[in-house]
Order: sequence, then C-alpha cells, then structure tokens
Amino acid sequence: MEFLISRCEMVGKKPEDLHRELRRLRNEDPEGEYVIQAFKNSRVDELNDWIAANSPKSVQIETLTECPSCTRLPRNGHKKKSLTLVIGGRVVITDNHGLEDPSLANGVSGVLLAVGRNFLSIRRTDNGKEVRITRFKYTNSNRKAEGVWFQYPVAMAEAMSVHKGQGSTCDGSVIDSDGMTNEAMFYTALSRNKSLAQTKVVDVRNLRYKGSGSARLQLEMIRERTERIRGGK
Repeated sequence: MEFLISRCEMVGKKPEDLHRELRRLRNEDPEGEYVIQAFKNSRVDELNDWIAANSPKSVQIETLTECPSCTRLPRNGHKKKSLTLVIGGRVVITDNHGLEDPSLANGVSGVLLAVGRNFLSIRRTDNGKEVRITRFKYTNSNRKAEGVWFQYPVAMAEAMSVHKGQGSTCDGSVIDSDGMTNEAMFYTALSRNKSLAQTKVVDVRNLRYKGSGSARLQLEMIRERTERIRGGK
C-alpha cells in the first residue's frame, strides 16, 4: 500500500475535490482519457449532477413532442426527462436501437462537441472520429399513461461505475473508494488505468486490503507499467 499512497494520495472526498483532480489530470495530459470511477450508482449520479450543475458550459436539453427528422423506431420503458450535459465533457451512449451508425453501440463514450436542435456532435474516445447522434422516439411503457417524446440516447459520463467500466482502459482516473468493501472491486478499478502516475484515490491511507495473490500480481503489473511509462520505455 505504500506504493499506492506515494503515487495516488489526494486531498478531500467531496464532489468538488474529485472534479479538481480530474481537471488537473486532463490539464497535464490534454490528449489522454480520464474519468472518475465510483462503486455505487447513486454516487456516480451525484458526481455527474454536481459537475453539470457547476460547469459554465452545461446545457439543458428538453424533450420534444414532434421531430420529423428523428429516429422513428419507438423505445418503451423510458422516463420522460430533460438531459443536462456539458460541452467538452464526457458522455456515453445508453441505447443502440436504431442508431444510424452501425459502429455505435450502448456503452461507447465520447466528448460532447456541440448541441443542435435535433443532433449532438460527439468525438469518440476510442477512435477520435466525430459522429452525430439524433434523437430517439420514446413511448411510455405504462399503457395508462399516454405520451410520445424525442430525446438523445446519451448520459453524462464524467463519472462512471467500476462495473460499467470493466473491460476498458483509460490513461488514468480518480477513484472514489467509498463503498469498495472488497479488494476485487478496488483492484478492478486500479486495473483500468494505464499508469498509477495518473491515478488518484480517495482516502487511500485508510484502505485496508489483505491482497490476494491475484490482486498483488495485478498491482505489481500496474506498478511496473507505471515505472516504464515514467522512464520513457
């Protein structure tokens, strides 16, 4: 744990503290991909809501009741709601039913570039390509409630759950350790990062993990990768 403390310690655990560290990582490496990782979905929502509410570039996107140029395939079971996103912020696609671009899918992330009346412009984080996403047609799954509306199938993704991010990697992240009560979840969050030099962990001094053999091996691999990156190898 001494290695983690020396590399990853940060001050504070409030949303503004995590966002401060995220901004610092991005300012140091503008071309890199950085995100906040949290264990609880409620915490993810809290962090994204705070960032959106405190950003000067936030935009609120209301639903439309008519949209002739939008995707016409209806989707059931979605609540009618407005979206609050941030220009220049990270977003994730939440539905792939009816997307015009077959390479786009649920879970693809990107940076929001612009908001039009009937489209969003996003630069994908996986390949750097700029794509446009149109509104989807949604209907209420409750037959007693009528309503058809059009909204974009995206959500804020400055913060994401550790579970949602499994299988993907980023250059670094800010890890909210609250609720990570088992070592497997914590080391899963660590393993998403290419380097611990660009990783910050909330309350890292108070983490107490025995460390299974596989977890210690994973940490050692990350440590060696960090040293190679710092050494320019």
